[in-house]
Amino acid sequence: MSNSIFADLDCPTKRKISKNTEIQIKWQSQNVKGMYSYHIGDALQEIEDEYNNVWIRTDFICNVCSKFTKGWKG
Repeated sequence: MSNSIFADLDCPTKRKISKNTEIQIKWQSQNVKGMYSYHIGDALQEIEDEYNNVWIRTDFICNVCSKFTKGWKG
């Protein structure tokens, strides 16, 4: 199972806001994975050390531009 972070992100390509974008994460200890949702201001519990300070490329998950990214169909 994974948890999700929901946030409004600046689209780096189209210069628009990607509203309520979902970022699925598996960075937490097994005992806190359970399809929980986090929003701005929430604290993530029990982050695994190897994922502390992880960055996500917004163009990969952007609702505004990702369908136009080369290779998006695999």
